[in-house]
Amino acid sequence: AALLVAEGSDDIQALIAARLDTLPQHERDVLADASVVGGTFWPGAVAAISGTDDLSVREVLHRLEARDLVRTVPRTTLGEETELRFAHALVRDGAYAQLTRSDRAAKHREVARWIDGATGARKGDVVDILAHHWCTAVELQPSGSVDPEDRRAAMHWSTQAAERNLSLDIAAATSHLEQALALREVGDPGEVELLSIAGRIAFQDGRTQDAARDMELAIAGYRAAGDVHGAVRTMMALAFVYQHLGDGRAFGL
Repeated sequence: AALLVAEGSDDIQALIAARLDTLPQHERDVLADASVVGGTFWPGAVAAISGTDDLSVREVLHRLEARDLVRTVPRTTLGEETELRFAHALVRDGAYAQLTRSDRAAKHREVARWIDGATGARKGDVVDILAHHWCTAVELQPSGSVDPEDRRAAMHWSTQAAERNLSLDIAAATSHLEQALALREVGDPGEVELLSIAGRIAFQDGRTQDAARDMELAIAGYRAAGDVHGAVRTMMALAFVYQHLGDGRAFGL
């Protein structure tokens, strides 16, 4: 049965690839750029990474929707931007496969920059998306020649995503933290924040001794950097850890 499913999937993929090959080049290009944005995407993002004006992109997307390759989503998740999605995940996969590795890296970077600019100060709902695009841009670059700015951006947004998910999804918070730690280099200013987050994750995991150690180190780092807000925030979290441990320092921080 599994083999039949696999063969069926291969057949569908081959049909989709053949269908994409029949499209005019500019339609294939827009579809490929949309695939970088994600399963759902916005015309503004596609225009930004393709270097094409927004109106031209919308016209192409309208034709692609008529071909039932993409569909408009009734409610957008990003301000007033129209949102679309691929009609089938394999359509997106086929379009994405047309791009070279270096093109993918560059386009994921541009998507992240567009989303950052489009959301302004309202980053709360898109930090996971920003982390995804920056981390993907880094992963696609040759080992040993990763752009330092891309690495720092990927670490920053992974840290922000870990922070945001602490009270929402501890597994997601842990995954983002691991990404940020993998991107860390000695002396990075974000190291202290990672320690603080690691401590809070450890506490939720029931590893109270690890939580206390990480938070204590984070507080020392915040104090050394003169970051009063970070130190106080972590001290408040550490008080709960000490209380859980029955440590008298819970009320003496």
